[in-house]
Amino acid sequence: MEILITGNPKEGLAMALREEFPHAKFISRANGYQLNLEKDRERVAEEVLNFDIFINNSTLSKFHQVLLLDRVFRSAQERKKTLHIVNVGSTVDRGFEPGRVYGYEKKALREMSNQLAQRANYSGGPRVSLISFGDLGSDPTGASEQRRIPMTVAAKYIRWILEVPAELLVNELCLEPWQMR
Repeated sequence: MEILITGNPKEGLAMALREEFPHAKFISRANGYQLNLEKDRERVAEEVLNFDIFINNSTLSKFHQVLLLDRVFRSAQERKKTLHIVNVGSTVDRGFEPGRVYGYEKKALREMSNQLAQRANYSGGPRVSLISFGDLGSDPTGASEQRRIPMTVAAKYIRWILEVPAELLVNELCLEPWQMR
């Protein structure tokens, strides 16, 4: 299982994904990828053809995470590449304040993920899954008053999506901290 992940493995969820998938390749500004640039999204769309799984984890502003998903999906579909794309969204897409672009970006990612998953189901193409988290945190002591999903737990749910039987497509999974025990 060859995995390509967007995000800097020295911080945030990407760091937990590095622990969960130690042999994965990571792409971010830290190693020369500017995913807000079309030329680098094209690089990823070509490079992803050498992998089985693409985890679209980077929090890119100005809808660049959605543009990256579009380019990767089209590249894999055109070449009939077997690929599972997992997009990391946010539950902020379900109720957000007007004017906060982040919520609109995550809603666009959710909608596009759902559309591409249905398209692939009916006409072939990469499998597409979306996992949306509420507040993610890295406080292992639990001392924070705000309840958060630990990054390591989030990474395990991403692994779970990848390990479900092939006949079951997890199109969308949404987790809020208050759902956790």
